[in-house]
Amino acid sequence: MRPTSFKVGSYRHSSTSKFVVEWRTGGRPSAVAVVAWEKLNPGAPPEDRARFMAGDWKRHRNFFGSKDEAQKFANDQKTKLSNEGQRGLTLPDYVRVMAAKCAKQLEPYGHTIAQAVKHYIDYLEAKRRSVTVSALIVEYTAAKKQKGRKERYLKDIYYRLRRFEETFGTSIVVEITTAKIDDWLTSLKLSGQSQNNFRAVVRTFFEYAVRRDYAVVNPVVKIEKVSVGNETAAIFTPAQLAKLLNAASVETLPALVIGAFAGLRQAEIFRLEWKEVDLARGFIEVTALKAKTARRRFITI
Repeated sequence: MRPTSFKVGSYRHSSTSKFVVEWRTGGRPSAVAVVAWEKLNPGAPPEDRARFMAGDWKRHRNFFGSKDEAQKFANDQKTKLSNEGQRGLTLPDYVRVMAAKCAKQLEPYGHTIAQAVKHYIDYLEAKRRSVTVSALIVEYTAAKKQKGRKERYLKDIYYRLRRFEETFGTSIVVEITTAKIDDWLTSLKLSGQSQNNFRAVVRTFFEYAVRRDYAVVNPVVKIEKVSVGNETAAIFTPAQLAKLLNAASVETLPALVIGAFAGLRQAEIFRLEWKEVDLARGFIEVTALKAKTARRRFITI
């Protein structure tokens, strides 16, 4: 490809712009560039090769009112070409050909090579900083405990993340994709609500990973929740409840009895203390702090 030259000449078709600077860009590729193009485009149609061989010449013109202005512009362009163009000439031909091809591939998406490189560098940096799922679970649960989260909540996330760890324990966090997590949720073969509960825990887990720069994006965000129908609550018959209570352990029997006969919500039962169960006077106290409605109430036994 021959060097670009800037020519200063007179222009007779304008009373104000009497001088013009002309130059051409492009040209035929070098022999090395041809070899590189053929390696990058094996089996390309003959017309594509002919178009590449012909080069891409473009004519440019700038108009000026005086010869001095035109000459200054030409000199400035020569200096710019010398400073910036020479660095480009030191690049191997196959790199320039590759850059042109990549730029063309990015055009439909409205992005540049610089943006693509930055995106990939961000991924590589995240990968360098990232950790395995097993290591992050230890850090994440410790952080939740340090924030004062309740024991029941900690047990719940630990149980669900342990299931997640069985599949992804040795995987690097930044490399886990949306599709992999979606397939894993489906493979659990759980009810819709249970699957959504797992999704919620894993989503929060990856939000933490993004905040700590272990991941670039949260892959769970794109996973839709499972539709859950309004199912009618099951009601035990007296015989069924008797069978359940007879089979219950000493530890679980009080919770089952209170749930069956006092009508407390499950979360309220888990928060109860024995001092709030007054057998002598025949009532259970649900304090405002432990009630879902944040109102103190008494349940008759």
